[in-house]
Amino acid sequence: MPEEYLNCVKALMKKGKAKEDAQRICAIAYYKKYGKTPEEAEKEQKSEFAEVEYKPLPFEEAIELFKNKVILTKDQYKKLLNEVKIRAFTVARIMEADILKDVYDELLKALQNGTTFEDFKKSLDLEKLGWTGEAPYRLDTVFRTNIQSMYQAGHYKQQMEVVDTRPYWQYVAVMDSRTRPSHAKMNGKVFPADHPFWEKNYPPNGFNCRCTVRTLSERELKREGLSVSRKAPNIADTGFDFNPGKAAWEPDLSKYPDWLRKKIT
Repeated sequence: MPEEYLNCVKALMKKGKAKEDAQRICAIAYYKKYGKTPEEAEKEQKSEFAEVEYKPLPFEEAIELFKNKVILTKDQYKKLLNEVKIRAFTVARIMEADILKDVYDELLKALQNGTTFEDFKKSLDLEKLGWTGEAPYRLDTVFRTNIQSMYQAGHYKQQMEVVDTRPYWQYVAVMDSRTRPSHAKMNGKVFPADHPFWEKNYPPNGFNCRCTVRTLSERELKREGLSVSRKAPNIADTGFDFNPGKAAWEPDLSKYPDWLRKKIT
């Protein structure tokens, strides 16, 4: 990812621009600078920069949440309700506490430094993990799911802070060949921020889901000619049918086992 593009995105986000808007503006500006027409720049932006969800910028809310996760074995983790798992960390088939801690520490560094997946993979001893040969694809899922869950939970917190002035949320999918058809159908759909759809379908709502949510003001809604939907299907995969941000920042502690509730309060 070009450094000038990343710096541009950071600057616009600090000024209050939604992440996806900042990415689009900066990518198009980058290509236009190097001789592309506006139409060519738009086309290039949609293809080459589609992977930006997996190369996130440092995000204070996401880092704060991940720092407070409790490291658990898989057996402990699977006993938790889905919405409680947002406050816990584990990796399937890894039972040793020291190895779990190694993976956790490297994921935290990835959040803090905006590390790419390739750099994250290089930082781990795959032989120690037992993930050699074709098995490292599992590490890809671990990285993407954790980074995206934390990023979107942080995103949710920011959105709720401005919900009075930006009360509409738009579902945004990465429209490429790897996007689930059910997610692609929701791309561009707008719902009120308090619509039941977001309770179970706020991204990520499946393994390797790259979708996000864009906030809109009443003025932007009218300017862009968007309509507000009232009905929507549930598209979340099993185990992802909850709002990660709400579960993280507005937890229902009655759903937590006593031993975990004591660790996080």
